[in-house]
Amino acid sequence: PITPGTWRVVIGKAKLVTEPAPYHVVVTLRDVATLPAQPEREPYLDPGVIVSGERWYAGDFHVHSKESGDARPPLDEIVAFAKERGLDFVELSDHNTTSQLDFMNDAQSRVGDLLLLPGVEFTTYDGHANGIGATAFVDHKIGLPGVTIEAAADAFAEQGAILSINHPTLDLGDACIGCAWKHELDGQTLGAIEIATAGSSSLFLQGTLDLWESYAASGHRLTPVGGSDDHQAGTDVGAFGAPIGSPCTMVLASELSVAGIMEGVRSGRTVVD
Repeated sequence: PITPGTWRVVIGKAKLVTEPAPYHVVVTLRDVATLPAQPEREPYLDPGVIVSGERWYAGDFHVHSKESGDARPPLDEIVAFAKERGLDFVELSDHNTTSQLDFMNDAQSRVGDLLLLPGVEFTTYDGHANGIGATAFVDHKIGLPGVTIEAAADAFAEQGAILSINHPTLDLGDACIGCAWKHELDGQTLGAIEIATAGSSSLFLQGTLDLWESYAASGHRLTPVGGSDDHQAGTDVGAFGAPIGSPCTMVLASELSVAGIMEGVRSGRTVVD
């Protein structure tokens, strides 16, 4: 049920070709459900230890499911492809939502020794960040009252998530508005940086490495991670896409668990292949 009262409509567009920008809003109210029931949805629970023992665990820190507005695959397809590639974990980093969490208990119960790691791709018009381990929504609509990049960084820190910059130098102009990192955020609030992203790695690698080194020179040793940015569970990835696991991030962890992988990243024990 919708709470009675005064509601606002926030319209966000990355590119305005005319000013003032005309818009049209249609509000449709329904009293009958139009979507099928999803009984598998339930509040997310940490699955605990999947595999015991210290070793290098292989994974992908940047994968999208159908809960992202621009992605297709359900969790089962992601799991099947990741296991086919020999991965140990996959972070579900859907755009500005935590709805994927509702399906993770069900999927995790059927995947065996693969860990589904919670997360989010915090997507703004001035850059994308990865909330590794995030399980609570953080408002991305920067520019609205009280919504700032600093407040977002604090919100991720409060829930114990690791904030990482995604594809920081992926500057494609209007072809990918907001993909390059342009926020001015104190490096102390960051814990990691995606130094390799999908098929764009070769074009933007040197610039990303230079940025990583500049953080290090200023005293902020960000842990390097890699992510495929896969939106299709390994199929039809396109010219700049890559299948899950390409690139792959190896994490030296005491165990395969959310806590184990997070501690490995916090400690800087990663290799990006």
